[in-house]
Amino acid sequence: MSGTWASAYIGLPYRANGRERDGVDCWGLVRLVLAEHAAVDVPDYGEVDAADLLRVAGRFRRDSQSGPWRRVEPDQDQAFDVVLMKARVRENDRFARVPAHCGVIVRPGFMLHIQKKTMSAIVPYRDSDSARAHVSVVHRVIGVYRHGALA
Repeated sequence: MSGTWASAYIGLPYRANGRERDGVDCWGLVRLVLAEHAAVDVPDYGEVDAADLLRVAGRFRRDSQSGPWRRVEPDQDQAFDVVLMKARVRENDRFARVPAHCGVIVRPGFMLHIQKKTMSAIVPYRDSDSARAHVSVVHRVIGVYRHGALA
């Protein structure tokens, strides 16, 4: 996939609450790509600390139900759609998997994403004839969403 717009985002470092090329979290990466390549401005959610994933998940869910985000059927995904995934978070004395992680689609079947302790990378997010879903996302994908400005 070298030579695509996405190659400029491979290898960005992780930084909690990061919103610039010198360090991004998952939402910061999605936000940066959408602003620079799709001319779509999405909320910063900067007031929500990256460690507070439950609140982030709640905000995204509310926006996807009544805001500009619309769920996309599995065979209709395209570049710049957002993949929503489960993340493991601690809730009181137990761990739970909640919708609190995301990536941005480069082309159907492949997304750009970043996780704590890694740099941004392109990985397959679903099984296909040419690739298996990457270990970092397998069984975590909840759905794909498209911003209304891209519909």
